[in-house]
Amino acid sequence: MATEGLEFTLNSDKQSYSVTGYTGTSAEVFIPEVYEGLPVKSIGDSAFRGCVSLVSVSLPSSLTGIGVAAFFHCAKLAGITIPSSVTSIGQQAFDQSGLTSVDLPATLTSMGERAFENSASLASVNFAVGSVLTSIVDLVFYNCTSLVSISLPTSLTSIGLSAFEGCSALTNVTLPASLTKIDVYAFEYCSSLKAIALPASLTSLGAGVFYDCTSLTGITIPDTITTLPFATFHGCKGLKKVDLPASITAIKDWVFYNCSGLATLNYLGDKATWAKVTLGYQWNEGCTLLTAVTCTDGTVTL
Repeated sequence: MATEGLEFTLNSDKQSYSVTGYTGTSAEVFIPEVYEGLPVKSIGDSAFRGCVSLVSVSLPSSLTGIGVAAFFHCAKLAGITIPSSVTSIGQQAFDQSGLTSVDLPATLTSMGERAFENSASLASVNFAVGSVLTSIVDLVFYNCTSLVSISLPTSLTSIGLSAFEGCSALTNVTLPASLTKIDVYAFEYCSSLKAIALPASLTSLGAGVFYDCTSLTGITIPDTITTLPFATFHGCKGLKKVDLPASITAIKDWVFYNCSGLATLNYLGDKATWAKVTLGYQWNEGCTLLTAVTCTDGTVTL
């Protein structure tokens, strides 16, 4: 039986209902699969927005979509089971929620921007085996300060702007072999991130991708990358070693700015090829331990 206070609206197809509001007082909400003889297909935009006393919600297996800001600022909502029928989660759907963990179904094809932003208690995100999700869009996990590790689906091709920015507890990220793009500031201020393996499929790195990842100790850039963009490793004080492929033709401004622990820069090309690499403004400023670049046929003094 549906929890008292739930509001249902007949969808435009006249064949299904959406939950569009909640005026009840119960901290535990049950949403039925069927309402007035028709399936409940979606949680509407802002349906539970600001329900700060909401603790748990039982979602029906008939559900296919969770709308924009559906559970925005539900600060006590600590856990929720998203049915395997769900294909979309809207923008800011769980922004500022109290979620501690979430399992995302294999059927999920889209997550809106800021979907889990500022969910400070979110420590675990699990993608189901066989996930078809291709993109982690902008700011999805922005400032999820309790998120420790995440293994991204094998279907993924892109990570958006600031997707994990401010995830200060994040120590481990598993990137899939399908990934081709990491957008600007994707891992900015991930101060606990110690290592990350960039896949050979990667062709695009955005500016400031690892800005102030102060625990990052080493990284290998795949030979599919030709340019290190602005401030890629700015402030990565723990960075000790970087392997650069011979495919690199440009290192932009401030790429290794204030990487005070960086002592080894291995360039997998010869000295003549290194001489052709365009070096940006203060690209190695503050790298007090970095005195030379090691090439395949010797070193180049900086």
